[in-house]
Amino acid sequence: MEYLQKQKPQLYSELLIIGKLAQHCTEIDKIAFERSEQIQSAYLETYPIQTDDFQQRVQARTQARDIADEIMKSELIYI
Repeated sequence: MEYLQKQKPQLYSELLIIGKLAQHCTEIDKIAFERSEQIQSAYLETYPIQTDDFQQRVQARTQARDIADEIMKSELIYI
């Protein structure tokens, strides 16, 4: 919502006026979450965690999440 308000004020205003701003943001959030889960799963399949070291497992999952977040921003948010 903040991105729309600052970067796409015309779309933000239009969605606000017609009462679909919350619906739009909820829909984008749902799509982004689902896609992020897919990307993280695919990353972890490609680069499996092969250690019992808890810290390394956390690092691998954090890296998968960060990669998914960047892809989501470029595919869904900043278009």
